[in-house]
Amino acid sequence: MSSFAPSPAESHSQRGDVGAAYRPADLATLRDLTAGQGDALVVDHLIKKFEKGSDLFAGLKDRFRRRDADPAARPKAIRAVDDISLRIGRREIYGVLGSNGSGKSTLIRVISTLLLPDSGTVRVFGHDVEREALAVQRLINRVSVEAAFFRKLSPMENLIYSARLYNLEIPTARDEIRGLLGELGIKSDRFDQPLENMSRGMQQ
Repeated sequence: MSSFAPSPAESHSQRGDVGAAYRPADLATLRDLTAGQGDALVVDHLIKKFEKGSDLFAGLKDRFRRRDADPAARPKAIRAVDDISLRIGRREIYGVLGSNGSGKSTLIRVISTLLLPDSGTVRVFGHDVEREALAVQRLINRVSVEAAFFRKLSPMENLIYSARLYNLEIPTARDEIRGLLGELGIKSDRFDQPLENMSRGMQQ
C-alpha cells in the first residue's frame, strides 16, 4: 500500500449514520485486505504520556482532553510509550516483548483506538487511529488477558449480543457467527454451550 489517504466513503460513513459506521467488515473484505500488498500497521514516532497518579479512568479522561490545551497547566507526566516506530506487513506475525510497565499494553491500546496518541501517528491498513477510529475498529480486534464476555451464555449468544450492538440482524449475524466459530476450530456442538464450560484458550 503506497497511499495512506483516507477513503472518502469511509470518512463519510464516520460523519453520517452511526449504525452504518459501526458495521464490522465482512469476511470477504478482511480476506482481501490480508491478501493484498503493503503494510498492515505503521507506527511512526508514537509518544503516549500519562499524568502521575493516573487512575482507571485515564482512557476516558484522555478522550475528552483537548489536544491544544496549555501543556504548562498539566501535571507532570511520564512517558509510557516513548518515540516508538514500527512497520508490520500483511500476513506477518509480530510479538512485542518487555518488562512490566514498559508500555506494551499502552501501545496496543493506542493501536486499537482505546487511547489517543500525544504525538506521532498510527495507521491500520492505511487508516489513522485518531482521525478514522471507526474504520480501524471495523478491521481489528483486541483480546486482553481476561476475555470480556458473559460466561453463563454460549459463544453464539455472546456474539449475537455483540452483533446487535453493531445493528446486525439476528438471522444474518447467526450465519456469520457459525462461519467464524467454524474457522476458529470450535465444533458446532459447542456453539450453544456456556462459555464457562470451555477452556481458557477456547474462551479467548
